[in-house]
Amino acid sequence: MKREDSNISLSNPIDVASWYFIKKKYLDSAPDKYIKVKVLSDSMAPTLVKGDVIQIKSAVFYKPKVGSIIVFLHPNHDHTTIHRIVSIVEKGNNIFYRTKGDANSKKDYYLVPANEVIGVMV
Repeated sequence: MKREDSNISLSNPIDVASWYFIKKKYLDSAPDKYIKVKVLSDSMAPTLVKGDVIQIKSAVFYKPKVGSIIVFLHPNHDHTTIHRIVSIVEKGNNIFYRTKGDANSKKDYYLVPANEVIGVMV
């Protein structure tokens, strides 16, 4: 991890605890903060391909919507995923996102809880 002009650039995969720390203490602290994240797979091709670098901003300030590309914690919490929101589901008082990689033929098998979203691509 390195700092660039008061913003963070992530060049390697990092652990989940670090994601939570960066999200809470840094990204969610102000709307002008962003993180650069390297794409590690081709699941979003042709929009994003392995090796691309994207900027994400806090979902607190930039509300995800259908069509948004988000970075979120995978349900097993061992890595993050970058996929597009294809629908928004409300269950009780909770918001969930149905996601899909642009290159994938099927939607993801899980719903993403809003609080698991690290950020929204800008």
